[in-house]
Amino acid sequence: MALDMKSELFLKNLMIFSRQTQEINKHRIGLDLRLVNLNNSDKTRMNKLKARFNLPGEKNLRTAV
Repeated sequence: MALDMKSELFLKNLMIFSRQTQEINKHRIGLDLRLVNLNNSDKTRMNKLKARFNLPGEKNLRTAV
């Protein structure tokens, strides 16, 4: 099956676009995972600070109000 020039160019561009989209998605997933890790480390840091200064935890704050 012979393709004309426009169809061939369109298919090439479509393949390039598809590859670029896959790369972008890989990076996006990596960033999401890094953000989750950052959030977890922030929570750990906050818990350590609370313990250090004897600050009430979330549950204690709710019951104190």
